[in-house]
Amino acid sequence: MLNFKVFAIASFMAIVAATPVSFSPPSRVLSRDDPPAPSAFPLGDACGNEWQYLNFDPDNDNDKGHLQTLHDIICGGEMRALSSAGAGAGGAGNLVYKRYFPLSDEEDDFQGHVDSVLTKIAGQSSEEGSIGMVVGSFVVDNLDFAGTCAEADTLAYTDTDHLDEREKIKFCDIAWNRPNLQTRSMQCGDFDPFPSTKMDTFSRVALHEMTHYSSVSPPSTLGQQIKDVINEDGARAYDQRSPQVK
Repeated sequence: MLNFKVFAIASFMAIVAATPVSFSPPSRVLSRDDPPAPSAFPLGDACGNEWQYLNFDPDNDNDKGHLQTLHDIICGGEMRALSSAGAGAGGAGNLVYKRYFPLSDEEDDFQGHVDSVLTKIAGQSSEEGSIGMVVGSFVVDNLDFAGTCAEADTLAYTDTDHLDEREKIKFCDIAWNRPNLQTRSMQCGDFDPFPSTKMDTFSRVALHEMTHYSSVSPPSTLGQQIKDVINEDGARAYDQRSPQVK
């Protein structure tokens, strides 16, 4: 559990800024008079509050593999374990939190925001589904609807597609090569004393994108939409060798 806490709290804290985010209009990759609607998991039974899918071909082997990965991290409990452990790691004086962030009155307030946001994603209990209710409204689009995956170092992004007016998540090709959290061996000593790619897994990328959704952080105690930030050294929250998640 400690490894989940290290991973989740650092992943969350690296991407938060208490200012609203403005999304630039996506480029129109293709024109559709009647855009398709998202669907439940097309390869079998969906679990409670599983996110929705758009523009995946269930007869294509590559798409089937991606669909199964997206289904498994929700329905296998990986995303709930990651987000709930991260929420617990926000407690005052927690050793995992103190490894990465100094404690002060201001930081103590921020730990409450960590708990509020990640608990919204994790859900209050397994009785409400495999993940928090809000995740059931999320849409994962297989199309690069904003054209952002053309940037070679982009792992994923969350944006509003003005073609169908939906807020959606897109995982770029390089994201699918990230390891699985449950099969990756990790110890505290394996990490840098700052958020970096040494803690990278596919579920870390997924959690990052979940926190960007406008239905997650504005209703939380944070009260603002979460966006990526630039550190004082001019680099993004992850080290300079890191691919970007947006």
